[in-house]
Amino acid sequence: MIYAEILAGGKGTRMGNVSMPKQYLPLNGKPVIVHTVEKFILNSRFDKILLLRRKSG
Repeated sequence: MIYAEILAGGKGTRMGNVSMPKQYLPLNGKPVIVHTVEKFILNSRFDKILLLRRKSG
């Protein structure tokens, strides 16, 4: 079984003064993370997709 692991725990501080982590910023009407996950879903090479994010709070 082949797993894809998407690391989405960064804060995006190098982008400057943004109101939320960069993975949640909109890009063409959808959050960046949604675009990323969609690309992995379309790739039939992976059996499972693991999305790892920062613990809230």
